[in-house]
Amino acid sequence: MTDETIYLTVNNHGRDRKLHVDRDCPRLNNVKAVVEYPRSSFPDNEVCKYCGGGDLSRDGGSKALNQKLMEMDPDDLGGASA
Repeated sequence: MTDETIYLTVNNHGRDRKLHVDRDCPRLNNVKAVVEYPRSSFPDNEVCKYCGGGDLSRDGGSKALNQKLMEMDPDDLGGASA
């Protein structure tokens, strides 16, 4: 696991905390405060499906996934080259 930066809300009202990989995630828009942590501080927490690219039913999720794919090295995608 790389020690990437993740973002958490300060007050989660006792719910399980979802890790956000994008500081601009729309799910963080209405919170009072967001704190940065290294990913290794929360190894077992689930990543937000919206900014983590897992929720493809919403524009933000597919946008995040598309952005990650665009940033990848084509050799890592395993497809045939033209």
